[in-house]
Amino acid sequence: MSYSFEVRRRIAAPVQDVWDTLIDHRGYKTWTPVLRSELEQVGTPDMNGVGALRALGVGPILAKELVVEFEPETFHMAYELVKGVPVRGYRADVYLTADGDDTELVWRGRFQSAPPGLAKVLNAFLRKVVADTAKGLDRHLTQR
Repeated sequence: MSYSFEVRRRIAAPVQDVWDTLIDHRGYKTWTPVLRSELEQVGTPDMNGVGALRALGVGPILAKELVVEFEPETFHMAYELVKGVPVRGYRADVYLTADGDDTELVWRGRFQSAPPGLAKVLNAFLRKVVADTAKGLDRHLTQR
């Protein structure tokens, strides 16, 4: 069985600004609840691109995510969770689409399995983290 969620948000900022903020892995600590946001491994062809390994954390909780797709020309990025949440096969795809001066964000996450009895709870948790991240991105860009 697999689990998935989708978060959509309209952001009142140009798509390039949203993209530039979203891919700045080190900058997450300035606009999300995470206190630690580091780039542990650079990617290609951009340092935040394919192969980039980011570490995001609050207190003792640290998630590590590997960028597996990076398409600046279509404003699409995908990453896989490699550590930090007890799920298997987690992947998220983030799509940005220009809509006039605004941006439509679609963030889809899915995973294959979780410890017995925790899949629905972890799916809800991951959805909330993504929704809060999208909200923080919106607030950061519209309050500048």
